[in-house]
Order: sequence, then structure tokens, then C-alpha cells
Amino acid sequence: MALAALKTSIITRFANFLRSAQGNTTIIATIAAIPMIGSVGLAVDYMRGVRASEALQHVADAAALAAASAKNVTGTQSEQMNQRATIAANYLNDSVGNVSDIEVIGAPTVATGPNSIKITVDAKVKGSFINVLNALKDGSADLGGGSLGNQAGQNSKDINLHVSSTVGFSEDAYLCLLAMNPTQTEAIYFQGNSKFMATCSVHANSNATTAIRTWGNAAAYAA
Repeated sequence: MALAALKTSIITRFANFLRSAQGNTTIIATIAAIPMIGSVGLAVDYMRGVRASEALQHVADAAALAAASAKNVTGTQSEQMNQRATIAANYLNDSVGNVSDIEVIGAPTVATGPNSIKITVDAKVKGSFINVLNALKDGSADLGGGSLGNQAGQNSKDINLHVSSTVGFSEDAYLCLLAMNPTQTEAIYFQGNSKFMATCSVHANSNATTAIRTWGNAAAYAA
């Protein structure tokens, strides 16, 4: 009887030990998951920054091209420069707000010369996952005291963006088709029976050997 009782006691204690060990494993797995989740969060924030930067660059490029290609500017050279600057600024004002996830820092700058337009835009993408991890690390996440806003603002980790676009032009050679990707193969590609005729310049800003290509019966002409 004593032996049976001892056996039962040993089995009970061993079962308790297994339950305890399983709990420890769960805690360890949870702790180990924190940096893994943080890494995924950083990747998500990084991709948000990349997408926002690309979208903002497209806006800056389009604004510079709109100002450089405008043919309805009149007056003295200084007046024409001011008109081109206004065209670029209006385009930026209408389009920057459509870029998601960004907060513009200051005002976009438009610098005009007799034959050039330069646009620069500074912005930031608010970090999401990184700010949560930063708050946990600093112990600043006070959900009940109402101080989270100030502390998060002081410790906020943002992704800063800076884009610029410069377009040169002359009155005798306006660009009406421009591909911006610096490495894209077949950045401008005409195929089939398409025909393209322009009284302005066509340019691919690419170092690829076939940056501009026609295929089949396609034809492209530019002055």
C-alpha cells in the first residue's frame, strides 16, 4: 500500500513538473516572439516609407515637367520664370495631399531659372510599429495617465523623406514624353501598328542599351 501511495505521489509530482515546464516554454516563446514581431513591424514601416517616397518623387517630377513644358507663359524672362514657378506650385498643392502616409515638412520649394526648374519636397512618414516598440523600451506607454501623446511625440521614430526633381529645357526643344527610370529596359516601347508623331523631344532617362524601342510595324517620330 505504501509503495502504491509513493508511486502515485511521484506520478502526481512529475505531472505537476511537466505542467510547470510547459508554462515556462510558453513564456519563453512569448518573449522570443517580441523581437521577431518587432522585425516584421520595422519591415512594414520601411515599405511604407519606400512607397511614400516613390509616390512623392512622381509628384515632384510631374510638377517640374508641367512647369518646364508650359508654352503659354508670356512677358519678360523674369515674368515667365514666375509663371512657371506658379504652375509647379499649383501642381504640388493639388497633388501632394494625395500621397498617403506622409506629413509634409515645411513648404515645397520651387526654384526657376531661365532654362530650368528645380523642385524639392521634404516630408516624413510616421512610424507605427517602431513607435510601439520604442514606447515599450522606454517604459513611456502610460495608458491611464493621459501622457502618452507628449511622450510618444518626444520619442517618436519617423522616416524622413527628401525628394528633388530638376528639369532643363529650351524653347526650341520641349519634352513631351519622358521616362524617368534610370535603369529600365524598354522604358519607352512602341509596338504593333502604333504610330507616334511629336513636334517635341522624346527622352528616356535610362542607361539601358534598349531604353527606347519600336517593334513590329510601330513608328515613332519626334522633332
